Amino acid sequence: MFTALHSTLGISPTDRFTNEMLDKLVEERTAECQNLDFKGKIDSTPTRTESDVRKDLCAMANSGGGVIVYGVEELPDMKDHAGKRINAGEYSSGLEQAYLSVATTHISPPLRGVEFHRVEHPDHEAFVVVVPASKQVPHMYFSEKKNATVLAAPTRNGTHSEWLSEPEIANLYRVRFQQ
Repeated sequence: MFTALHSTLGISPTDRFTNEMLDKLVEERTAECQNLDFKGKIDSTPTRTESDVRKDLCAMANSGGGVIVYGVEELPDMKDHAGKRINAGEYSSGLEQAYLSVATTHISPPLRGVEFHRVEHPDHEAFVVVVPASKQVPHMYFSEKKNATVLAAPTRNGTHSEWLSEPEIANLYRVRFQQ
């Protein structure tokens, strides 16, 4: 496989993600980019409405796909740069299934092809989530805001997530249906 993580590290395709790859991110103080996002802890209950998992998956898919690395914390003085490895959380098949379920049942249209990879380590368990480029953009989800249900359509703008405007959403639909 060859992902944004491989590209950023300047390495050839591999069969799996390794601790050496994640350590290299930290050693080189790698910066996040449009298709690479670092997160410390994984949300152990990603199906909750308060979880950011839906937003993160949609934003990455709406921006051409990419990789989310759980278990790499950002530097406090250099935001958006890999700072240190931490334990992302406890793995279970239920966690993996819940995460993948968010992609297909909590996002519309369903986000197919999301991959969940575990990188085992005695002290720094990590998870790498690969979000594919999608031809079904825009991907959206329902969110509760101030006692109202709204349809949210996030995208990545560099290293941050932002909300698509109505004209941007219309344009993405136009592009989708022209294909």
